[in-house]
Amino acid sequence: FIYNMVNELFFRCFGDIMEYIKGLSNRKETDTDFFKLLLLEAGESDMELRNPFAVRKTDGRIVTIADVPHEQRGKACGCICPECKSDLIARMGEERIPHFAHSGNVCDSLKIFINSLYQLMVEGLQENPQFFWPDCIGFFQMSLGKEQLVVSARIDGGKHIIKAGSFKVESSEIRKNHQGVAKALILTARKDHSLAVVLVPPATICKISRPKPVEGIATLTIQIPKSLDFRHVTSDQLKSVLLQETRYKEWLSSPKIDEWRQQCQEQ
Repeated sequence: FIYNMVNELFFRCFGDIMEYIKGLSNRKETDTDFFKLLLLEAGESDMELRNPFAVRKTDGRIVTIADVPHEQRGKACGCICPECKSDLIARMGEERIPHFAHSGNVCDSLKIFINSLYQLMVEGLQENPQFFWPDCIGFFQMSLGKEQLVVSARIDGGKHIIKAGSFKVESSEIRKNHQGVAKALILTARKDHSLAVVLVPPATICKISRPKPVEGIATLTIQIPKSLDFRHVTSDQLKSVLLQETRYKEWLSSPKIDEWRQQCQEQ
């Protein structure tokens, strides 16, 4: 009797599971909230992008959710969306992931995230116009005909192509693609000296194609670390990470790198 009861229960559960899977396969693309819930249940909470950025009404500057005092949560935060300019609500409850939410129609969270990071760099340079770049060490394996670029000056045996340093930025320009998403920040120190900076967000937030150099301009990337917790990092802390720190920056192209590669090919 017990065997038959367990056997029947198993097949009932199995049937329910198959119906559940069938329902998932027929899921419409618009059922994003339901799909996000499944990701959270599966332990993939990092896959869900909750907007950490807003524009403060009082001064028009980009802020993060960590900049908002707890007593100003909700509609009292005095912030608007960086894209659609509608009012935002600061969600800061104990059971919620701290984030800004729209009171009405929702914007593209990814667009807000990327564009806000670039704008944050622009505002940081207005406060302190110094931008720091990393070392660039080149290695060439003659036997394999392969080259490699690293950013650590502590590694011996390579060619020190570019030494870490900084320059004073006189102007900056955000370049966007046809969808209005920022793709590079062009920094100019003087008319004949420019540098392009390309942000690479964590794959848990956005999987983008391999970054490409900006044509005719020395280019470096900032690999935003997965460990950076946007729920608790302030705008000032982010500015420091993006502008002053060099450990997340990597050279993508430069006339000095091109010259070194040419020398490697001639060996």
